[in-house]
Amino acid sequence: MKKVFLFLFLNCVILFGFGKTYKASILLNNGSTKTGWIKSFIEEKIINLDIVDDLEHELNLDDKKISFLATEKATPETITIDEIDEITIFNEDNTKTTFKALELKEVTSEGIVKENERRVFLPYIRKGKISIFGYRYIEKGSNPYNGTMIASQNMRFYYMNSSKNYAINYQNIKTISLLSIKKRMLNPLIDLFYDCPKLVEKLEKGLNSKADNSKEMRKEFNDSIKAFKKLSKEEQNQLSVYHKYHFSTIEKMIDEYENCP
Repeated sequence: MKKVFLFLFLNCVILFGFGKTYKASILLNNGSTKTGWIKSFIEEKIINLDIVDDLEHELNLDDKKISFLATEKATPETITIDEIDEITIFNEDNTKTTFKALELKEVTSEGIVKENERRVFLPYIRKGKISIFGYRYIEKGSNPYNGTMIASQNMRFYYMNSSKNYAINYQNIKTISLLSIKKRMLNPLIDLFYDCPKLVEKLEKGLNSKADNSKEMRKEFNDSIKAFKKLSKEEQNQLSVYHKYHFSTIEKMIDEYENCP
């Protein structure tokens, strides 16, 4: 059975450690702010991805309680996820990582956004009318054929309409029949851009169309990846840049939504 090391990367900064404290600022739902130190969900994980069904849970992003300290040696105060709006962590390289506490909704194989939801912490990639959240993680394991160590880097992105109180777990795709692919990919976007009639109309037209534009879309994607590979390594390592080029179709939709009357 493959054992996998999974590390959470936040805006290209590795944050991990068991019981480690982080300098942070917590914005509560009542509008007040607490600045000090926290012990919580940021930690190194060793899991078996073959049996993982809930990535956010395995990464402890659904941590129900945060341990807050006014100073590093102060008595810890427990703050629940339901009390929190955002947590900003001040990284050692003088960058910041802001997590939004929000409801996360899953998507069915037919592309329907489920009513059931759970509260999680997700790191911002970009704030806007449509906010993007995401992180990078690396899985390591042994090759079943020769026993050598292998590693692969993966990303997970989420989207939230600012007028709603939940994010969509768009990339959590499991088994899909060929007949359901278009519904799975487009229906969640109709939910995401629901208040832009022009964009919704375009998505619904694509959903009902029998035309095969896969060749055109594949060329557009390949061109975007070629452009990405021409960037510097520093630029490529930025999650916002990675998303711009690898999810260029969604980026164009977001740009159109931002300008929707």
